[in-house]
Amino acid sequence: MEKLKRKIAQTECVLKTLDEVLNEPFSIIVRDTTIQRFEYTFEVF
Repeated sequence: MEKLKRKIAQTECVLKTLDEVLNEPFSIIVRDTTIQRFEYTFEVF
């Protein structure tokens, strides 16, 4: 159960970082950052 709680907390943290970048105005750097954050969010999930 503790492992599940840790995994949920970790997923919530990475989702917050993805949400942060999604609120930024578009640029090539923001696009690339969004892709990278999506990838590691998917991996954690």
